[in-house]
Amino acid sequence: MNKLQLIEAAKVGGVNWVQALIECGGNLEQKDYYGWTAYNWTSIYGDAEIFRIFLESGADTVNSGGGFRVPYQIVGVVKWVTAVTQKNIKGVADVF
Repeated sequence: MNKLQLIEAAKVGGVNWVQALIECGGNLEQKDYYGWTAYNWTSIYGDAEIFRIFLESGADTVNSGGGFRVPYQIVGVVKWVTAVTQKNIKGVADVF
C-alpha cells in the first residue's frame, strides 16, 4: 500500500476508498511531510462521513501536525474562512 494512500483518499473525499483502506489495515496514524494524518486532512475538506469513519476507527483526535492545530480547530478555521469569503461577515457571532 502506498504510504500516503489513506491521506490521499481523505483529501479527495473517497468514502469507499477510505473505508476499504482502513479495513485492509491502513495506518490511521500515517503522517505526511507536514506531520498531518488523514484525519487532519479530513478536517479541512469537511467530509462528515469520512470524519465519522475515522472517529469510529480510533483515529488520534489530538494530532496537531506541523500547524499545531488539532482537527476540531481546523474545522473551526475552515468554517470561518468559508463564511467570510461567501458572506459579509462582521464577527464571530455571525458564523457560529
